[in-house]
Amino acid sequence: MPTHHQLELPLKALANANRLHLLREFHGGKSLTVSEAARHLKITVAAASKHLLLLHEAGFVQSTKRGLHVSYRMKVAGLSPWMKAVLKEL
Repeated sequence: MPTHHQLELPLKALANANRLHLLREFHGGKSLTVSEAARHLKITVAAASKHLLLLHEAGFVQSTKRGLHVSYRMKVAGLSPWMKAVLKEL
């Protein structure tokens, strides 16, 4: 059973409609840069960057740097069972 501390950041990440929308996009195997996420959500690049960073820190997505751009996609390995169950429901 995860501890209170282990649940706090992932639950915070799930508590926002924009982040849930990004997770739905990533669930299909799609990857997005910060700029692409911003356009997709119709928000600023700065706001998209904050959303993606929180999803990364919570362990839902992984990032890959390609030159000046950072691409994000769903984390494949290392997700806890409860996180996998939540993502399955998106």
